[in-house]
Amino acid sequence: MKTHELSRTLKRASQASSRTLVAAGFVACASCSVQRVQAPAPELPDPGADGEYQVALPQPPPPAVREIGIDLVADLKHCDVDEPHFFYDEAKPRPQAMPELEGLARCLQRDEYSEISVLLVGRTDAEGPKEYNAKLAKKRAEFVKDQLVQHGVPEERITTMARGEADAVGQEPWASDGYDRRVDIIQLSLVEP
Repeated sequence: MKTHELSRTLKRASQASSRTLVAAGFVACASCSVQRVQAPAPELPDPGADGEYQVALPQPPPPAVREIGIDLVADLKHCDVDEPHFFYDEAKPRPQAMPELEGLARCLQRDEYSEISVLLVGRTDAEGPKEYNAKLAKKRAEFVKDQLVQHGVPEERITTMARGEADAVGQEPWASDGYDRRVDIIQLSLVEP
């Protein structure tokens, strides 16, 4: 027999044996008995006196604070500086923040930014008493203001504020207490195009 004919013969034999096994399975299963088990009825709470069920839904959580940024024209993000961060219990920023503050002062003195006013918001982590953190946050904002003024930014263009540990997120998995020890630099006025 040739290889081609042998292959066809083996294929037909395999198909015939498969049909036989399936048929035998049906015959064997015909003698099987299926037992039906009835599940117990679900237990419901008693309805009220009026025969109506009362549904108590959980209260939704309070709405989260959302921040929306809108780019109308050039703003301080083009100055390419980060907000200064601080060591624990320190009013002076980390050493790497000092060149950033100098860069911000130079940026605020450019012609296109010469009319911009900024708000410096001092922040702390949640460690320690709230009153202490409020004072430390104010010192941080004032230190940054002093640095900007020393580098030529007019004092009247700078406002400070302290948030202390309010809005601290250091306990969140995506942040740390070091993130909270900072001064936010917020642009208060628009730049004319």
